[in-house]
Amino acid sequence: MNNVKIIQPEIFKKFPELKFGVSTKSGGDDEPPYYFNLSYRVGDNADRVKRNRKLFFDKLGIKETRVSFQKQTHSTKSNIVTEPAFYEDSDALYTNE
Repeated sequence: MNNVKIIQPEIFKKFPELKFGVSTKSGGDDEPPYYFNLSYRVGDNADRVKRNRKLFFDKLGIKETRVSFQKQTHSTKSNIVTEPAFYEDSDALYTNE
């Protein structure tokens, strides 16, 4: 498997309690058109997505069970997150936890 490349902006280093990263095409074992896909909703092989997610979250030092996901809809709907979950039809997630 390739090395996982995650973009981690410098500004977040001021807040060590936050884990933040943006995935790139680098990593995992996917080939075009999926590359390092982290979504179960685009037709990629589910086992590959599971492996890619593990690589991604391990690199960030967090457990996937602590992550909230959304089906982004490019709308005005946002959801407050109080525990890890999946949110349908959402454009933003936020928390004070």
